[in-house]
Amino acid sequence: MASIGSDDGKCAGSISGLARDTDGDDWDRSINQSLGTGPHCEMSDGGHHARWPHEGGYGPNVASLRKAPGGSGRIPTITPERLARGWSGPDGSKIRPMADGEAERWLKLLETAGVERDDTLLAAVGDGPLGWLLSLGLSGGRAAMRRRFLETVSVRTEEAAVHALVGLSIPLIVQDRAGRLVGALHAVSLPPKLVANAADRGIPLEVMLAALTAVVKIRAVAVDERARGRGIGSALLTRCLQLYFQLGFLLAYGQFRVGSGLETFYTRHGFDVLDEGTVLSFHDRLGLPFSVTAEPGERIFACASSS
Repeated sequence: MASIGSDDGKCAGSISGLARDTDGDDWDRSINQSLGTGPHCEMSDGGHHARWPHEGGYGPNVASLRKAPGGSGRIPTITPERLARGWSGPDGSKIRPMADGEAERWLKLLETAGVERDDTLLAAVGDGPLGWLLSLGLSGGRAAMRRRFLETVSVRTEEAAVHALVGLSIPLIVQDRAGRLVGALHAVSLPPKLVANAADRGIPLEVMLAALTAVVKIRAVAVDERARGRGIGSALLTRCLQLYFQLGFLLAYGQFRVGSGLETFYTRHGFDVLDEGTVLSFHDRLGLPFSVTAEPGERIFACASSS
């Protein structure tokens, strides 16, 4: 969410112009074709740069990544009602989507994990429920989620683009038995700055739209210092991965600072932790012409869906 509506609306505006010449049925066909073919483009999650076209590969490919543990056969399917109600968490806590009035506390928790404060999110909350497209996908299926996304951005306004991107974002919280918010997670589809930059460089429409519903970024997992060591962060991450992978997203990734000690946490949850400076390529598995490079002093963690 940090990049939604930034750069004087360039990111949202570029995304809102993607669907100008594509209807819902064409989009579904184009996405299915694009997931498996296409040249390569390098993009930096920090510097937001791209090259198109590009031959060859970059670093470890997604096909070689570890699979997320716990397939759909072991974990009950999430329904829209279950997502709204949430789940029981460690020590009598509750894991659920962020509710109205909780954004300020949620943002403060994320700041403890090194996420810069972005008041754009607070403003976006008033534009519609966060995760509304994800909820639609749970009730109507992935194809319905894709079509509604396309219908929303086809209006070609910045407001519509923000509304659509908010719909693919999920802010989860953990509330302890005393009612205090002690955990927070934020996940977004492929950061819109990457997609907007790709649009400027001529990457095809269907490829960019496919990316938005194939890749999810874990921006941060944060737990109040007084509540650490209880499995709260693990519970948040598990539910997040279950939600996005059930909806057909194929890859989850994120970044953390070198020296934070998070290597063990993410490895334990089925992620590969790449060496500092290593580039993550989405090309070989997904056919998407994107690679992600961590900022200096950061490492990327990533895993693929088990389905």
